[in-house]
Amino acid sequence: MVIFALISAEVGAGSCLSGLHHLRFWTAESLASSASSAMTAWGLTLLAMGLACKEIHIGDRNSKLITLESFLIILSGTQLFYILVIHGGYFGGNYGSYQDTYVATTTAEPQKGSTPVGSSV
Repeated sequence: MVIFALISAEVGAGSCLSGLHHLRFWTAESLASSASSAMTAWGLTLLAMGLACKEIHIGDRNSKLITLESFLIILSGTQLFYILVIHGGYFGGNYGSYQDTYVATTTAEPQKGSTPVGSSV
C-alpha cells in the first residue's frame, strides 16, 4: 500500500504542475493535458485507497499506517474535486472561441477631403 501511495503522490505532483500550467495559459490544449494527468493521478490514488480500505478491514496496524490510510481516503475525494474544478472551468470558460485571438481591424473608407496618411509629395 505504501508503494502505491508513493507512486500516486508523484503522479499527483506532476498533475499539480500541469494544472498550474493550465492556469497560466488557459487554453483547450492545456486543459487536455492537465485533465488527463489529473485522471491518471486520481486512478492511482483510488487504487491505493482500495488497498487502504482492505487493510482497514483486516485490522492490526500501527498508528502510522492508520494515518496514511486516512490521508489516502481524504486525498481521493479532494482529487475528485480537483478534476471537477478543472472541467468546470471548461464548461464556464471561453474555450474554442475567437475572443482569445481577437484582432481589431478597420474597414473604414477614407472620407472626402482627407489626405492619405502615408503619402509623400
